[in-house]
Amino acid sequence: MITIKLSTLEYCAAAYTILWASFLLMGNETSLDAVAFSYLRDTWGGDASSARVNLGMTGMFVGFAYATAITVNGRGLMWTPIARAACAGFNVALFATLAFSIALVDFWSPGVSTYSSIACVFLGFFLINMPRVEHSLLIMLGRVRGSSRND
Repeated sequence: MITIKLSTLEYCAAAYTILWASFLLMGNETSLDAVAFSYLRDTWGGDASSARVNLGMTGMFVGFAYATAITVNGRGLMWTPIARAACAGFNVALFATLAFSIALVDFWSPGVSTYSSIACVFLGFFLINMPRVEHSLLIMLGRVRGSSRND
């Protein structure tokens, strides 16, 4: 039986985010001009060019932050699960917004099912990281409570 570690899947997800943002940044000003992206443009910057740059740069940052949090993982016990969950949560919101934007124009478009599926994958990563986030928050809370007692 072949087993794949969660971190390997999350690296692939981070790479997908970086690749998607790269393609968006390499596009021209008509990349988000379609009517289907009007909701997305309104959410991310008004016109197609600024929305493309804003979304592309934010996607690149989140993708690299996600990969960094996966790499650091055990050595940054308190913050890495929070960063991993935040990056996965951002991707859920990003791809769900893409699917919603397209669905407003044509609900039966393949883009709706594609981006909805991608959002569901990232939702899975978000939910998988929730117990780790809870553990990290409990450690931080314990340290805060412990340091306030020593003062």
